[in-house]
Amino acid sequence: MLRWRDIRIGQRIILGFIFAALLTLIVAGVSIHYLRDVGQRVDLIAERDRILLVSALELRSATDQESRSIRGYLLSGEQGFLEMFYLAKSDYSEAVTKLEGLVQSEEDKGFLSDINALHSRFLKTSEEEVILYEQASPQSAISLWQNQGSKIREDLFAIITDFVDRQEVVIAQHAQEAKNQEGQAFAIAITLVGVAWVVGIAGGLQISHSITRPIDNLISMTEAISQGNLSTGASTQGKDELTRLGSAMNQMTTELAKSKETTELLLMETRRRAEQLRIINEVGRKISSILSLDELLLYVVNSIQKTFKYYNVNIFLLDADSAELVLKAGAGGYKEAVPIGLSLKVTEGITGWVARTGKPLLANNVAKEPRYLPVEELANTRSELVMPINIGDKTVGVLDVESTELDAFDEVNISTTQILADQVAIAIENIRLYEQAKELAAIEERQRLARDLHDAVAQTLFSANTVANVLPRLWERNPAEGKQRLEELHKLTQGALAEMRMLLLELRPAALTEIGLSDLLCQLSEAITSRTGVPITLRMEGECVLLPDVQVALYRIIQEALNNIVKHARASEVTVSLHCQSEQVELLICDNGCGFDLEGISPEHLGLNIMSDRAKAIGALLKIESQVGHGTRVEIVWPNLQ
Repeated sequence: MLRWRDIRIGQRIILGFIFAALLTLIVAGVSIHYLRDVGQRVDLIAERDRILLVSALELRSATDQESRSIRGYLLSGEQGFLEMFYLAKSDYSEAVTKLEGLVQSEEDKGFLSDINALHSRFLKTSEEEVILYEQASPQSAISLWQNQGSKIREDLFAIITDFVDRQEVVIAQHAQEAKNQEGQAFAIAITLVGVAWVVGIAGGLQISHSITRPIDNLISMTEAISQGNLSTGASTQGKDELTRLGSAMNQMTTELAKSKETTELLLMETRRRAEQLRIINEVGRKISSILSLDELLLYVVNSIQKTFKYYNVNIFLLDADSAELVLKAGAGGYKEAVPIGLSLKVTEGITGWVARTGKPLLANNVAKEPRYLPVEELANTRSELVMPINIGDKTVGVLDVESTELDAFDEVNISTTQILADQVAIAIENIRLYEQAKELAAIEERQRLARDLHDAVAQTLFSANTVANVLPRLWERNPAEGKQRLEELHKLTQGALAEMRMLLLELRPAALTEIGLSDLLCQLSEAITSRTGVPITLRMEGECVLLPDVQVALYRIIQEALNNIVKHARASEVTVSLHCQSEQVELLICDNGCGFDLEGISPEHLGLNIMSDRAKAIGALLKIESQVGHGTRVEIVWPNLQ
C-alpha cells in the first residue's frame, strides 16, 4: 500500500501544487458564481421596486389630477377639465394595471383592492356630480362634491399615501436584505479563501521551504482581501503552479471588486432615486400652497438647483403678447444678478425649440447640439435638459436645467424633471384660477357696493338735500311744518349714516367680528328701516360671546332674511328676537307680509340654499315656516358646544 511518505519529494510537490490549484479554482468559481447570482437578484429586486414605486406615485398623481379636473369642471364648466379628468382616469388605469402585475404580497394586493374600491366610489360620485352639473344643477353638484366627494377623496388619498409609504419601507427593507446578502457572500468567499490558505500553508510546511515565500505572498494577499482591500494582487511571473494559483486569486479579487463596486453603485442609485422622489413629493406639497407666481417660480428653481446640485436652473414663460420666452426665475450659475425679464425668441436656442414644439430636449454635450445657443454668463454649461411646461395641449413655458459635466443627465433625471415641470404647470394654472376668482369676487363686490350706494345712501342723501333746500323758505312761512321737515331731515341723515356704517362693515369684513352680534343687528335694522321705511323691532336677551365664524354666519343669515322681507314680503311689521343662553343661541325673524308656498318655490330662490348652507357650516338648525297671506317665520338655533 502506497503511503504518503513513500512518495518522492518532487512528486509530493507536484501533487501538492495540483491539489492547491484545483482547490483555489473551485473556491474562485464558487465565490464568483455566488456573488454574480446575488448581484443579479439584487438588480432584479431593485428594478421591480423602482417600477412599483414609480407606478404607485403615478397612481397618486393620476388620482390627484382626477380630483383637480372634476373640481375645475364644477367650478368653471369648461369641457377641458372633463378631458383632463378622462385622461387622468386613463393614467390611473395604466398605473393600476402595472401595479397588479407587480404586487406580490397579499397585504399589497389588499391595499390595491381597497384603492380600486375607493376609486370606483370616487368615479361614481364624480359621474353623479357631472350629471347634476349638466342637468343645470351646478349648486347641487358642488354640494355633492363638498359633502360626499371630499370624504371619498380624502380616504382615497390617505390609502394611496399609505400604499406609497409602505412601498418605500419595502424598498428600504430590500436594500438592507441586499446588503446582508452581500455580506454573507463576502463571508463565504473569505471562508473558502481561508480554507485554501490553511491548506496551502500546511502543504508548504510539509513539502519544502522552497515554496514558503510564494505562499507567504499569497497569505499576505488573502489577508488584504479579508480586510476589504481588493486592489492587491499576486505575482504572475513564472509558469509554476503557485503562479497559476496567484493568477486565479487575482481574477477572484478582480471579480469581487467588480461585484462590490456594482453593489455599492446600485445602493447609491437606489438612495439617489429615493431622495429624488422625496424631493418631488416635498416640492409638490409646497408649491400647491403658494398663490404668488413669482414666489412659486423662485422657490422651484432654488429647490431644484440646491437639491440636485445643478449648475443652473431657469424657468421661462411664454409672453402672450410678444410670443417670446421671458425669464421669470433663475438660480445657480449667474455671476451677477439673475436677468429677470430677459426675452428669447422661440425660433432660437434649445429653449425656443422646446417652447415651439412642446417636446423635451436633452443635450448631454451642448458642443454637439446645433440648436444650443451659448450664454456668456453661463459659459461652463456642458449638458442641458429642457422640459416643456404644458397646461393641457398648450405650452406656457419651459424648465431649463444645466450642468457643468458631460453626460450629466440620465433617464431618472429626465423623469424627475418632467414630473417637476408638470407640477409647476398645475401650480401655475391654480394661481391663474385663483387670481381670476379674486378678480371676479372684487368686481362683484364693487358692483354690489355701487348698487347699495345708489339704492340706499344716494337716494337718502338726495331726499335730505331736497328737504334742506326748501327748509329755509318753509320755516319762514310755517315754522310748525318747518320743524316737522327738520325732524324728517334729521331722520334722513341718521338713516344715511346707518347705511354708511353698514357699507363700511361690508368693505372691512373683519369688523363683523370686532363688535357684538347685538350691535350688528342694531346697525342692520336701523339701516334697513331708514332705507325702506319698514319698522323693525329688536328683542334681545342675554350677552352673546360667539366664535368669529359663528357670528359672521348668523349675521349673514339674518341679513339675507331681512333683505328677502324688504324685496318680496311687502310687510309692515318685522320682529327680530335674539336670545343668548349658555347652552344655545336662538334667533327668530318674523314678518306680517304676504308669505309664500314653501313647496312651490325652488330652494335657489330667495337665497334659501345659501341660508341653509351657512347654518350647516356652523352646526346650526334652520327652520322656515310660511303660508301665503300669513307672513314668514325664520328660526335659527345654534347649540353652544363650547
